[in-house]
Amino acid sequence: MPRDPHQGWTRPDDRPTAVTRQEVPPLVTVRPALPDGLRLGRSPYRNQEKLLGAAVYTVPATRLRTGAGAAVPDQDRFDHRLAPGRYTLTARCPAGSEVFLWAPDLFGTARLGAGELVDFRGELPGRRAAMAGLGRTGDGQVTVSLRAARAGTLPHETVGCLDGQRLSAAVERLRSTGAVSVDVGDSGVRAELPAGPGGTAVLAAPRIAGWSCGGRPADSYLGLVATPVAAGQTSVECSFRPPGLRAGLFAAVAGAIGLIVLGPGRPMLSRPRRRGDTKTSSA
Repeated sequence: MPRDPHQGWTRPDDRPTAVTRQEVPPLVTVRPALPDGLRLGRSPYRNQEKLLGAAVYTVPATRLRTGAGAAVPDQDRFDHRLAPGRYTLTARCPAGSEVFLWAPDLFGTARLGAGELVDFRGELPGRRAAMAGLGRTGDGQVTVSLRAARAGTLPHETVGCLDGQRLSAAVERLRSTGAVSVDVGDSGVRAELPAGPGGTAVLAAPRIAGWSCGGRPADSYLGLVATPVAAGQTSVECSFRPPGLRAGLFAAVAGAIGLIVLGPGRPMLSRPRRRGDTKTSSA
């Protein structure tokens, strides 16, 4: 994708802007109840699978070496420690997989084989680089050239191999139980659902404070807005009110009422007399 022209560290880029479209689940889907104890973890690949309800990634073992071929020390049991310099990352994916790199603390670049150079602008804890696709592997051998411009870390489970067919099947399953229509308004979402056995309606929006569904605080489905759906129920409605908005409105209304009450019913206070002013009377 073209690089952001508003960021000072980006290189000149004359590639044309392109728009890519693909099938995705509806904004509102109906899922079965979550298994007890299921929680989001550290790996974004496994977290995406939990949200999809299907295994679509292979997360292979990786081997990281410096430009001179030396092993890279660990920062802890999850990450390698990176110093500024060049590295080679190798792994093995199923043939034909789309290769993704999760490197939230990498400030530098990555390139799969002879493919396109991909920028990463991570610097934890203040800035987290997004997971990025590097390209597709033919025979399954993955060789990624990394350049770290600053010190940082690289997760051991940094590579994810996406199976496109599994992803398409998972999306189709969600579409089959998803909303038939969704109306997004200024302060909420209304979805028409196909009649079914019920479950949990999941809105693809973060479950932050202020969301309510059916007149009660919304539930959370792995961090997304959710609400129970009864068997045969064909619609759900969720709304968002920023926290504190009602209290702020009450305060504003109370203040306005106070001004109205005090305004016409009380005489205006006289202007304080300045030092040196004298009071005079008519002759």
